Amino acid sequence: MISATAVLQSRFDLGHELVGVSDARRHARDVLCEWGMPDEVLDDALSIVTELVANAIRHAETGESRPRHSPLSSVLELRVVVGHLYVVVHDASRRAPILRPLSEDAENGRGLLLVAALTEGAWGFVYATHGAGKLVWARLSLPRAATDGVAPDSVPAADQADQLPRSVVAVGAGT
Repeated sequence: MISATAVLQSRFDLGHELVGVSDARRHARDVLCEWGMPDEVLDDALSIVTELVANAIRHAETGESRPRHSPLSSVLELRVVVGHLYVVVHDASRRAPILRPLSEDAENGRGLLLVAALTEGAWGFVYATHGAGKLVWARLSLPRAATDGVAPDSVPAADQADQLPRSVVAVGAGT
């Protein structure tokens, strides 16, 4: 069981090859299981990790909108803050993630639709304030059963519950 006020954080540095996606999934599964994440959240989180990390690596490889001397690697962060799990991916690209309309002919481009559906629209991005690139984030609510047993006075006010963890600002899609 996770405390409603728990602040948990994990950071995983990714390479610039697509093998990083499976490494990121493995890392996320290990960390989230260690944190006692409920199965329904775990499955959704792993799908989100897959999509966001694949996008970060794919766009870093192309070098599109990436400053010339920026590193190619990306970073995955997992955070539990005030009853929510955040999946945050930092990459070196300045290219904004675009939620494309569903197309039967498209061979790719459905990943952000999946992220939007799994998070009920609670996702977005912000350009990095220090260094290059951007942060793409997705927020999953933890089920009440996962945070039961917490004293009511220890749960932050509703206006605090919707705040993103430090370094993530609510801009872009899903806000």
